[in-house]
Order: sequence, then C-alpha cells, then structure tokens
Amino acid sequence: MFEICSYHDCTGCSACASICPFKAIHMQADEWGFKHPAIDMSLCVECGACKKVCPALQKPTRKQRLNEEAFYAAYHKDEEIRMQSSSGGAFTALAETTLQSGGAVCAAAFDEHCQNVRHILIEDAKDLHKLRTSKYTQSDMGSCFAEVKKRLNQGDKILFVGTPCQVSGLHLFLKKEYPTLTTADIVCHGVPSPRIFQDYISWLQNKHKNRVSCYNFRDKRWSWFHFNMKAGFEDGSTYYGTWEADPFYRGFLNDYFLRECCYSCQYSKHLRYADITLSDFWGYSSKGGGFRDDDKGISMCMCNTEKGLSLFRQACEHLVFCTRPREMSLSNGAFSPRLQNLDDRTAFLQHYNTNGFANCIPTHFKPLPITGRTKLLYQYGRNSLRLKCFDFIQWAKSTVRASLPYRGLRFIKRKIFK
Repeated sequence: MFEICSYHDCTGCSACASICPFKAIHMQADEWGFKHPAIDMSLCVECGACKKVCPALQKPTRKQRLNEEAFYAAYHKDEEIRMQSSSGGAFTALAETTLQSGGAVCAAAFDEHCQNVRHILIEDAKDLHKLRTSKYTQSDMGSCFAEVKKRLNQGDKILFVGTPCQVSGLHLFLKKEYPTLTTADIVCHGVPSPRIFQDYISWLQNKHKNRVSCYNFRDKRWSWFHFNMKAGFEDGSTYYGTWEADPFYRGFLNDYFLRECCYSCQYSKHLRYADITLSDFWGYSSKGGGFRDDDKGISMCMCNTEKGLSLFRQACEHLVFCTRPREMSLSNGAFSPRLQNLDDRTAFLQHYNTNGFANCIPTHFKPLPITGRTKLLYQYGRNSLRLKCFDFIQWAKSTVRASLPYRGLRFIKRKIFK
C-alpha cells in the first residue's frame, strides 16, 4: 500500500490531493473530523508527486528572506474593525491593502451554520468579516490551492493566510515563487477536532433550545486579554462563555483534542516559511517606546521576507504601529510544541467516545475559579466604577503606598467586593 507520510505526521493541508496528476487522491475525514489523504490504488502510478509537496516530508525554499526579521506591534485605526478582530486587526489591514490593489484574499471562514470551517477566496472588502477572527478548528482546504495557482498564473495578486503547515503546503504545491503572492501564517496553538467542535455546537443548541447562527471564538465583550466565546442564536439570544469556564475552550487550552501532528509540530518555531507571521501580542510592553496597551487588542507582526515587509509598509496607512524588540515579540508560548502528548490525547479521546461531550465536562472541562479583578471585570464590565476603584487601589499599593493609609485601602477594597 502506497503511503505519502506517516498518518500521525499528516497535517491535512491537501497539497497531495491538489498536485496528483491522476486524481488518485482525495481527502477523507477520520472519526474526529481530521482530513487525511485516501489513495485510489487503481489510479495511482506511484509517481511520487504527492511526496514532493508534503509539508511533513519537505520544507519550501523561500527567497528574499530578511537577514533578521522585523517585528512590529500594531492595531487598526478603525475602532470598530479592531473590536471585531481577535487581536489588533493587522490581518484586515493587510487584506484591505491587497483588495485595494485589485487582488484577492484566501483565508478561513465559517460555513452558514458554524459547524465547519473552510478556506474561501474573496475579492470584495464587504466579505472581509467572514475571514476576520480566529477559528479554533481545522479548516478544510478544498480546492483552494488549485484556485490560488490559477489566479496567480493569470497575474492576480493574492494574500493567502493559514497555519504554518498550510502555508508550507501551498508553497511546495506551487513549486516556484510568484511575485504576486504574499503569504501570512499565524502563531498556531494547534488545530482542534472538527467533530468535537460540532458536538460542542450541538451541546450549545440543546442547552439553549435554539440553533446557532454565528460564532466568535475571541469576542472582546469584557476584555482582549480576558476574552470570551460568543454564540448568537436564531431567536436573537446570545451566549457568552469565558475562557475559564467554556467547556470547548477548556479542552482546547488543555491540548486534549488537537490533530496528531500538532503534538510534535515541526513548524512551532521562530523560523517561518510565510512572508509575514501574525499573532496576538501577549507580553506587549510600551517600555522604551510604543503606544499604550488599552486592552482592546494588539497584533504582533513579524515580517520574514522583503515581500512581507513591503506589504506591511503599504498596510501601515490603516494601522497604528511601532517596532518592538525581538525578545518581546517572540514571547508568545505558541511558538513551542504543545504541553500534552499523544498518550494523554488517546486516553481523553477514549473517554470521550464512551461518555460524549456533556459527560466530559465535569471531568475534563472543569471551569477555573474566577477571583479578584477578573471577577469584577466579568460581573460589572471594563468601564465599571468598581473595576476602576480596584485598579486604583492596585496602583496606589505599588506606587504611592507610603502616602495612603494601608487600613484605608483595605476598607475601600472591602466595600468594592461587598
């Protein structure tokens, strides 16, 4: 039996199915919804084309690499776009710049009922909302690689955004550098099971007795740093789940149900194959220059090639930005492989198969305790007087404690939490 790469190493990027000259490969979902190549041996001649484009076996060669990456912190000038984005809205700025020059953007979008995620190609800025925000489940690539190549051969400008393995798969599939293609990858935590996400959506619908019409993994109702999940239902009602309590997010952060290759990901490193790398700027500080962190979202933009730096500079007309030190910019923990391993994953999935999503909540998806400032934030909102008083007390303790009676501070704190 011909095998492209190890089952556990397969990223599901679909480059093999897209490149096969005999159409002998199609992508087939396993029991957890992860796509793997299925080979029709009656059509396969073992030409090896699929192996040459597999990002689990090969690495693309990129030209015009910068001697040292350029690091920026940025957020979109349009407040509404920034608040609709998972971090600072840098993706939207890059996409707007591409679309304004007559190009197209290819990235992940939800289907109509938020059950699945797939890559689509858009040409109108009105459709950018479909591509905005993080999607914490694996995207189905479909035939987008072939469509991107067709558009590039016509001379069209394309911005392709995906996980590092998807970007590498695209570059290997194309076999050469296209001057009109710019790629951006994300600092990826790993891709969760599509089946478990579908079970989670079904659980939400059963709990709220209504159908989900829209979903956002990274809503900023309370905060960018303390973000929440938001599900809208057809009857107009809304579910807000904090990352400390939402069951799907608890499992995601605990690395229970990622794709197999994510536990030993060879792309979770600082060397990137995309022109630009995007992420939340966790660990951002304005020390030594920079703008104030107002908790509305900041993007980390790492420009890896001359082409990526050129697009970022063009997009700066839409951005508030500043350069940041390399050490600060690379502090995002998702540059490293996952905490759990395949044995932990296997044990969880066996338990899940027996008990189902709802019955796994008490054991595996237990909420974290919410105390202190976070409790006030969730209960009263980011602009509440109680939260502002709490922040003032913390500031007073750290900077002017000697000038305020400590007993008075304790009295004010008791009043806030009463």
